[in-house]
Amino acid sequence: MPTVFTHVAVPVCAAIALGTRRVPVPALLAGMLASLAPDFDGLAFKLGIAYGGMAGHRGFTHTLVFALLLGLAGWWLAPRWGMRRAAGWAWIALC
Repeated sequence: MPTVFTHVAVPVCAAIALGTRRVPVPALLAGMLASLAPDFDGLAFKLGIAYGGMAGHRGFTHTLVFALLLGLAGWWLAPRWGMRRAAGWAWIALC
């Protein structure tokens, strides 16, 4: 079963493999957050949103469209964070 620890394992292992020159610490932290983002839908239970709804668990946040939008957000934020490849990094972290 996926947990907080297993979700962040993908960006951490990728960062180790690529090295800190290619993946700076801010990018690693952003990747770790991106890997957890799809499971923020668990908050839907607290808000009274039905399990099977598009805003519910395993809804919109578990789609390729969401991954693309988060990658585009990373691309847009990359210059502000001093990173050139944030969009690709967010995509890798989500997958």
